[in-house]
Amino acid sequence: MKIWQKQNLLLLLFFLIVAVYFSLLQGSPHFVDPDSFYHAKMGFLMQKDIIIKNFPWIKFAPFTQNFTDHQFIYHLLLIPFTFFFSPLLGTKIAAIILAVTAFAIFYFFLKKWQIKYPLFYILILLTSISFVFRMNLAKTSSLSLIILLLTLNFIWQRRFIPLFLASFVYVWCYGGWGMLLGLIFSLTLGDLIINKKIIGSNILAILLGLLAGIIINPYFPHNIQFYWQQVVQIGLINYKDQIAVGMEWYPPDILNFLGSEIFIFLLGILALFLFFIKIKTKKNNNLEDERSLHKIFSKIIGLFIFAGLLFVLTLKSQRFIEYFVPFSVLACAFLINFSLPKNFSLKESLYFWLTKNKYLNKAFLVYFLAIMVGFFSLNSLKLNQQFTSRYNWNYLKNSSAWLKENTPPKTTVFHTSWADWPMLFYHNSQNTYLSGLDPTFFYLKDKNLYKEWIQIGNGQIQDKLDEKIKKNFSANWILIKNNEIKLLKAIKSNDKFSLVYRDDEAQIFFLR
Repeated sequence: MKIWQKQNLLLLLFFLIVAVYFSLLQGSPHFVDPDSFYHAKMGFLMQKDIIIKNFPWIKFAPFTQNFTDHQFIYHLLLIPFTFFFSPLLGTKIAAIILAVTAFAIFYFFLKKWQIKYPLFYILILLTSISFVFRMNLAKTSSLSLIILLLTLNFIWQRRFIPLFLASFVYVWCYGGWGMLLGLIFSLTLGDLIINKKIIGSNILAILLGLLAGIIINPYFPHNIQFYWQQVVQIGLINYKDQIAVGMEWYPPDILNFLGSEIFIFLLGILALFLFFIKIKTKKNNNLEDERSLHKIFSKIIGLFIFAGLLFVLTLKSQRFIEYFVPFSVLACAFLINFSLPKNFSLKESLYFWLTKNKYLNKAFLVYFLAIMVGFFSLNSLKLNQQFTSRYNWNYLKNSSAWLKENTPPKTTVFHTSWADWPMLFYHNSQNTYLSGLDPTFFYLKDKNLYKEWIQIGNGQIQDKLDEKIKKNFSANWILIKNNEIKLLKAIKSNDKFSLVYRDDEAQIFFLR
């Protein structure tokens, strides 16, 4: 067997192991994020109707009649998975495949740009519990990263048409397509700082691609308002101080953030250390002339600027860690590659280092490897616990089935948590619910009614509760979870409410 064939087989084996690892993490009928139920249902519904423009399943949202599926391509990809498998299982399989693909694309990107030891950086990525967590979610995280990496490759290659197409596709794939603007801004700034020039064709290709993706869109022109709400009002402004949004929109705990990403920050320290060593010794073995120096260093500066922007965004909302981690590793990888001697051999350097102080260095190496294995194992246990202990696939299934069988189509169901909507929607798309996807939509639709809804859910409103629910929310059917003690007490004390269904998770009342 030839050497390159053996290397390819080993590489294939490595990514198969990664796939098995991700499968073991998710080896139970649970989703860690309730949005996964929504994506599974969309993939299933799109088998019959590819373009869904009316969205009657959320009553208090601005897009009931003019829906925009800002993750259209992701849902399109889910169709075969929800067709050949049960929708929930198919969505989980798709999540694992996309996660492994994202890691593989990252590896081949490094190989493409001649970065030494690309598997080392893949291992660094795998030490990030938050990044592995986000990549394995059954949502667009992995697909978005794949497109960003491909786009970065096209930017550096100055390929106008592929760059235009990637930008176009990104709009149809992910509502946060503004990420591309941050990427091209950072890389352009890097070029401007180092090369004193701007590559206008790259900027033009991205701007035209994004604009085309917005206009040549089945949801145009209503998608413009949706993007404003999704990207600006939810993503940037963010009403987390006024309403209870999803956990991903809140800042991370700083100590947990630093601890969980310790190897990312250590990689950054190593990159800077090697760079300063190179500058101090003035050994430019990687480069042959000033022109090549400028060319590669503009890339490094651009990557570090982008990683810096992502770091700031991550401190604001922890969901951006799915971009901060890989682009930080990319920036460090390019800087390390730049700083290492051209003839550097890790094997020879490690052998020399081990023989220099034989026992001490060997002990240190064993200790370091033990720390890494322990850290990775602990992270794996935490991840497995998260992926196997959150939302069971049968959560609210029985109560949803009862509503489906015993209420007329399009009947409004009063519920108290927007986070329950994906499960209700998945198990029963016959009824209409009050709030879902993000509470900001309800808040923007009617601030006063939203506040009243929250107060009812918290059990703060008891006087004329039946009138408020019937008149203000147009609902006669109320689904209350068993842990909502205060609201249950208020409802049971009002003889206008009749208990019609009860199980271990929830109770359903009919309001006369």
